[in-house]
Amino acid sequence: MADLAHRATAPTIKRLKSRADEIKADELARLLNKLGSIDAKTQNEISSAFDRLVNKLLHPPLESLRDEAEQGPPHGLLEALKRLFRLND
Repeated sequence: MADLAHRATAPTIKRLKSRADEIKADELARLLNKLGSIDAKTQNEISSAFDRLVNKLLHPPLESLRDEAEQGPPHGLLEALKRLFRLND
């Protein structure tokens, strides 16, 4: 049963992570462009900070979705995430 629920949530999780990565990449490019010439180490640190930020923001809702999926069909939370983050099927 949990496997079935996981399969139901996987596409939404994938879309949410993909959308977050798109936003992160756009904002990172914008910032690096504004900063101009910076060394590779600094650029990597900034990129890593953006990765950590996105991961920390997404962790709680995704953990809640996984917890709900383990208990049965996660329809309520799954639909809420789709609406909140405008994730179209």
